Amino acid sequence: MKLAIVGSRGIPASYGGFETFAEEISHRLHAGGIDVTVVCQHSDLQPDRSDNVNLVYSRYSKALSPLKFYLDSLRKKPLNTNFLLVCGVGGAVFYPLLNLKGCKLITHVDGREELRGKYSFLKKMYVRIAQSFAAKYSDHIIADSFAVRKYWMGKFNLPAGKVSAIEFGANFVVASDESILDALNLTSGNYFLVVCRMVPENNLEVILKGFLKSGSKLKLVLVGDLSDNFGKLLKSYSSEKIIFLNAIYRKAALFTLRKNCFAYIHGHSVGGTNPSLLEAMAAGNICICHDNEFNRETTENLVFYFSIEEELADRIKQATVLSEYERSKYAEIARKRISDYYNWERITDEYVELFKRL
Repeated sequence: MKLAIVGSRGIPASYGGFETFAEEISHRLHAGGIDVTVVCQHSDLQPDRSDNVNLVYSRYSKALSPLKFYLDSLRKKPLNTNFLLVCGVGGAVFYPLLNLKGCKLITHVDGREELRGKYSFLKKMYVRIAQSFAAKYSDHIIADSFAVRKYWMGKFNLPAGKVSAIEFGANFVVASDESILDALNLTSGNYFLVVCRMVPENNLEVILKGFLKSGSKLKLVLVGDLSDNFGKLLKSYSSEKIIFLNAIYRKAALFTLRKNCFAYIHGHSVGGTNPSLLEAMAAGNICICHDNEFNRETTENLVFYFSIEEELADRIKQATVLSEYERSKYAEIARKRISDYYNWERITDEYVELFKRL
């Protein structure tokens, strides 16, 4: 059986959710006897294999030339590929141009992209058009949560057998880099943490206002790229209690920040199963999540939730007065959710079963 994974920036993973997904799933599928190729974006360093997974490179960067990247990547699938697994809908408009004889086309649709606040009107229109192409031309659709699956079935009138909910996973990381705490003048348990893309749909203004309104004596650390205009807006909420960091991709450093935070604040509102929330749960964090169906599904309605800044301020106060026993129970619940359900072994098995069924 031959599988090609396209649409991510590629592996080894050093960016986001799709890259981590491609790395974790490809190595496990290969170990199970499947010949896996991952198409990566252009890179100056271009090894042809990663732990026996084949690597092929586009001529383009996904960030700089997304449409060219998608078209070029789709055309680079190896001959005799049985399954083409596409990460994201961005290249779906090119599906009619592909020669897919003997190959099943599977699209991983990545949450509710059409709701992203960072997109202009034209980009949102393009996403909706691309979604319709994905729904029409894909042999199967992968949603990363049951809430996203429900949307796709209803919006495009797809039969239940054509859409699967297969989530992302997380690992229990043990490598850490305590020096990052010293560099930031942080100590274990004296800060709340946010790790995300700095975009409006992640409710960062609500988080900043709610944190300041809470009157907490702890600090707030935000990790993400602040280089654009929205990042500059967020920096206007300057306070001696708020620490803005640029994006961090070193896993050991991120794990250290998660492991030592007092609680993790998660503002994502348009995704399905969000990797940053899973990683916080794997670290045993108390999670304070934006109240929506995606986050409630991931956490099984068992953490703190907020919609507006006043609610977040109250949740911060509630988390602050938890006893050590109560904190340990929240950590246990979070880790158990990862070990029981959001683990890469179960998710890999789901893909193997899907391939067999198709």
